[in-house]
Amino acid sequence: PRLEASIHLEAPTVIGLLRGLETLKQLVWNERTLGLVLRNLPFNIVDRPRFSHRGVMIDTSRNFLSPEILRQTIEAMAFNKLNVLHWHVVD
Repeated sequence: PRLEASIHLEAPTVIGLLRGLETLKQLVWNERTLGLVLRNLPFNIVDRPRFSHRGVMIDTSRNFLSPEILRQTIEAMAFNKLNVLHWHVVD
């Protein structure tokens, strides 16, 4: 059975809104027979970062990483809502 539902997303900044949309995207499942579904409704999420920066450091000056691995790392950062990439390129 299909249920009518609404989603309320509130954020003080555009970046916060994008992070909220990323969280929502992670909650949606693609079921073969039902299409896109949200499980365990209703729920309420109140989320805010503990620190203003959350990031990853990559050290390519000492460790070779292929361009494809770098691209995958940046995509994974977006998926996990990390907002700082510290790239150590040369010594």
